[in-house]
Amino acid sequence: MFPAETPERLEALINNFVSKGTEGILISGGSRLDGTVPLLKFIPTLKKIKEKYDLSIVMHTGLINQDLASSLAEVGVDAVMLDIIGDNETIRKVYHLQKTTRDFERSLELLDMYNIPSVPHIVVGLNYGKIVGELNAVDMISKYKPKALVIVALMPLENTPMQDTVPPKPASIANIITYSRIKLPKTPIILGCARPKGAHKISTDILAIKSGVNGIAFISQEGADYAEKKGFRLEFNDHCCSLIFKDIKAQEK
Repeated sequence: MFPAETPERLEALINNFVSKGTEGILISGGSRLDGTVPLLKFIPTLKKIKEKYDLSIVMHTGLINQDLASSLAEVGVDAVMLDIIGDNETIRKVYHLQKTTRDFERSLELLDMYNIPSVPHIVVGLNYGKIVGELNAVDMISKYKPKALVIVALMPLENTPMQDTVPPKPASIANIITYSRIKLPKTPIILGCARPKGAHKISTDILAIKSGVNGIAFISQEGADYAEKKGFRLEFNDHCCSLIFKDIKAQEK
């Protein structure tokens, strides 16, 4: 990730990237204490860039308010990614926000209201490895019209309060995927890049295929071999998995 603290710096960075062949960008950033990401001052620049280059623009937004939703609609962003949490304790304990699941659902409402392509994420095991609220998050998402759903899993990181946390088991992740497949039968479901590595990853990849995912980010060789053995036609892309819905839509035509 490259820092761009001002709209001018962002425009200079993107101009440089495009000159080197860049076809898309991810806009992210740290959130405020209310769970929003300070993006509004960058909207005019993003709109200008989108019109000039027709880049794919994917954004991590945090919680959405009406001003941001209307602005994102003006830009014509290709996908908005945000975590959806289905448990109030997890929101307070892990994200340290004085918010509720209703605030997260309101973000989905606004994205739908403004016809902004949404790709919500669910972090399995977010509450210190426990499965708390993930199924409710799926239920919340299923009320709306996401372009895709990305399932990821807690990755305990060193020097953080969760460094000694045991991540959710592959079977637990697969259970959430299976439930999502039932609740969102026509929505592309992706196993995202954030998930434990090694043998855990191999097991998760194979179980995810059994559970009905449409795609896997950075799939293990064992996962790819299993999918091929089961008769799936494999396609590989080098763009963000949040945009896979565009590939699937193109194939359906």
